[in-house]
Amino acid sequence: MKPKKFRKNTKAGKRPAPEKVPEEEALKETPVTDSPEEAVSAPEPRPYWIHDQILDPDYPDGVKVLPGCVCSVCGFRVSFERDACPHCGAVMRQPETTE
Repeated sequence: MKPKKFRKNTKAGKRPAPEKVPEEEALKETPVTDSPEEAVSAPEPRPYWIHDQILDPDYPDGVKVLPGCVCSVCGFRVSFERDACPHCGAVMRQPETTE
């Protein structure tokens, strides 16, 4: 019985040989990336507090926002909003600069 092709290089300690692709095809399949200027100008997502909420029809939006909140980075729960997360140190508010 002949061994199957996919089992040819699967002996212990050996990895299967990578598939060889001609350079012309490899270049065609390469995705086009944005220019470096565009990649640098994209804003990074900032960490934020996710406030606890309850439905209350007496409020204008129908939702009452509570003081307790959760960090969007690590999920740490605090009793009120702070400038930075006490668990992971993510800065939620940048200090105001005066000129």
